[in-house]
Amino acid sequence: MSKSWPKVPLKYLVRKIGSGKTPKGGAEVYVKAGVMLLRSQNIHFDGLRLDDVVFIDEAVDEEMASTRVLPRDVLLNITGASIGRCTVVPDHFDNANVNQHVCIIRTNPERLHPEYLGAVLQSNVIQTSIRVSENGSSREGLTFEQIGAFEIPLPPLEEQRVVVSEVGAKLRVFLSAITEKQHLLSLLTEKRRAVIADLVTKGTTDLFPHHPDTQAHAR
Repeated sequence: MSKSWPKVPLKYLVRKIGSGKTPKGGAEVYVKAGVMLLRSQNIHFDGLRLDDVVFIDEAVDEEMASTRVLPRDVLLNITGASIGRCTVVPDHFDNANVNQHVCIIRTNPERLHPEYLGAVLQSNVIQTSIRVSENGSSREGLTFEQIGAFEIPLPPLEEQRVVVSEVGAKLRVFLSAITEKQHLLSLLTEKRRAVIADLVTKGTTDLFPHHPDTQAHAR
């Protein structure tokens, strides 16, 4: 981040900072299909993970209409062990809502690019600030006031897009390296399993036959 960019409190760059609530009845109101209710375990730095997402019906969603999630909202975990984890809601995302542990930050698109904000929130500066807040006296999580006070380095929108592009490119290289290492580890794991299986079924003699010279000396 350039030191020459002005720093502006987040509250002046957004249209919404707010979280949802736990529906009345808690888990008992969850249904098999309906509107997704995003919880802190669904919010990760690399995106939304929906393997264990829960659903609420349309009536409950209507009661929580003010915290419906929109595409390109920035979602930030504000309580618990995952405090500070954040991600940007992708375009063309299905209907969803959030509970009280997840904060919706809806940027003013004329001033702040959502993906740029996501990158800033993941930076060491903001994450350290969040940890300091969490270790403070209340330990109840981040308040909307604290979130609104985050100082955001603010380049022009075009430069924000450049930052997003550069971050994306570096992340793709990083993920590619991880994928390659995971592939190698997978091959090693398969080889290990094959060797173990052969040892169990064939025994050591078939796999590692004695050298003729060794056998001659043995006689």
